[in-house]
Amino acid sequence: MDPERDVDAFWAWFAEHGARIGDDPSDARLLDEIGRRISRLDCPGWEIGPGQQSEWFLALSPERDPAAYPRMQRIVGRAPSVPGWTFLPHRPKKDWYLQFEIEGDAGPIEIDARGWRFVAYRYPDGMYDIVVRVDNYDALTVEDRALAVQIAVEGHLGEEALLTRLNELEAAREFSPTDAAKSRKLASLRHLPQGPDAHGG
Repeated sequence: MDPERDVDAFWAWFAEHGARIGDDPSDARLLDEIGRRISRLDCPGWEIGPGQQSEWFLALSPERDPAAYPRMQRIVGRAPSVPGWTFLPHRPKKDWYLQFEIEGDAGPIEIDARGWRFVAYRYPDGMYDIVVRVDNYDALTVEDRALAVQIAVEGHLGEEALLTRLNELEAAREFSPTDAAKSRKLASLRHLPQGPDAHGG
C-alpha cells in the first residue's frame, strides 16, 4: 500500500464529485462512499458542514489525538482546490447554542450547556487548563461528563485549540468561591484568554 497514492486518489475522487456532494451533502450513499474512502487514509474521523470561507468544509479529524494531527495536516496539505470547498485537518468552531446529544453509557443523552461556566488557567509556555462547571453533574457518569465537556469546549474553540493549546480539560461539580468569582459563561469562550494567569474574570 502506498499512503501518498491513496491520499492523491481520494482527492482526485473528491475533486470530481465535489460539486455533486455540495448539491446534497446529506445524500446517504455519497456519505457512505466518502466514509469508505477516508477510512483507507488511516483518518480517525471526519465531518462535513457549512463553511465560513466557502460554502462547505470537509474536516479530516484526528479525534483529539495529538499524535494523529500531523498526518491530518499532511493529508489536507495535498488537497486540490475544489470550488465551494474548504479542507481542514481538524473540526472547526461551531455556530451553535451549546445544545447537543451525546451517546452516553446508557444511550443517547440530551445536553444543554448554556448555563455551564468555566475558568481557564494559562501556563508560562502558553498552554492552558480549563475547568468547566457542569450543571446536572450527578446525573451523568464520569465518562459522559468528560465527553460532554470535550464536545462543548471543542465546539466553541475548534478542535485545533484542544490539540495544540490545552493541557487538561476538567468537569467540576462546583467552583471554589475564588474560582466562582473569576468564572464566565461557557458561551463566551470563543478564543483562549490571554495573560500570565488567564481566567474567565
